[in-house]
Amino acid sequence: MKALVSFILFFLLTQSAGAFPDKIPNERGFGITLTDKGAGARISYSWSRDRKSFITSDIEIIIVDGPDEFPLFDQFGFSFKIANENLLLLPIMIGYRRMLFVDSIADNLRPYVQISAGPVMAFDLKDDLDLPNSSVNGVGFIEQFSEGKAHYTIGTKILFGALIETSKKSFVNVSFGYSLIDFGKTLDHRVPFGGIALRAEIGRWIR
Repeated sequence: MKALVSFILFFLLTQSAGAFPDKIPNERGFGITLTDKGAGARISYSWSRDRKSFITSDIEIIIVDGPDEFPLFDQFGFSFKIANENLLLLPIMIGYRRMLFVDSIADNLRPYVQISAGPVMAFDLKDDLDLPNSSVNGVGFIEQFSEGKAHYTIGTKILFGALIETSKKSFVNVSFGYSLIDFGKTLDHRVPFGGIALRAEIGRWIR
């Protein structure tokens, strides 16, 4: 099995499917972000500078789990959380992506390294038990949102990933990286909010 995996990796890295084109098109995508503190959704748009580099932009909405919260189920099978601490992270970042091994591997596999930075908003939704109408099963999202507070900082991240071309118009973008997000204070018993993250996108080339 290990020999088969090694052969497939070697084939992908050495297969000559043609050199990178002189002009790589712009791209847009949407996908998911999985972190060690929560999960969410993301959208992105990147501008091609030349065949080796992109200017990138992305917006993520991440629901951060509280360190002590956990789900329980009632007699009807419905779930609710105990010690529910609700926090939304909204990073908006601009970055630079450098393509690696250009002209050395197949066109449909394009590894890269990326560095990004930008403003990050944390919206601290009011915890269930802090609201006057709270109950065992918690309160509604609208009430939590109306009582919440916003906090702001600057965040950075570094990613290592690859674009995998699935057709002439589409691709899959998978990356693994680390984010540094620190508000300088404790929010919902957490500080800082950065950490490791896995991101996966489905995208289209904009020719």
